[in-house]
Amino acid sequence: MDGANASSPLVILVGAAFILIGLIFVPVAIRKLRVDRASRRWPQTTATLERAEVMKHVIDRTHRDKGPSQRVSYSALLSYRYQVNGQSYLAQHGEAADDPGHAARLAAAHAVGERRDIYYDPQAPQHYLIELNAIHSGLFWLLPGLAFAGFGCLVIWTGSG
Repeated sequence: MDGANASSPLVILVGAAFILIGLIFVPVAIRKLRVDRASRRWPQTTATLERAEVMKHVIDRTHRDKGPSQRVSYSALLSYRYQVNGQSYLAQHGEAADDPGHAARLAAAHAVGERRDIYYDPQAPQHYLIELNAIHSGLFWLLPGLAFAGFGCLVIWTGSG
């Protein structure tokens, strides 16, 4: 049995696995494109800032070789209140910060009672967007999909020859 021919089914299997992983990104991109397009028709309402606070986020991790570790990040959490058809809703928006001082400056830059426009889904007013995404931002989800699928095709093409 020839070595190249024996590895060919394995190469095809590995390449096909990468292609399938790449295809997983397609429905994600389609769903994201649909939401971005639909949100363009969402109505606006005015939201009022109720709180601006510094948030510390701690993620505990356990590494097989290094043991436990923590990752710490900070943000300014802005809590807005808005109303739709007499019903009150809470919108929270985080602004990423480099350190606790930066988060405090971001929170201090906003005054309780300040107002801003937000967009809400008329079918489900609790779903909101602080800012509209670019209408084609969902296409970015295709990039990793194309990379995986392309690598899978490359593996099959170079390995089965």
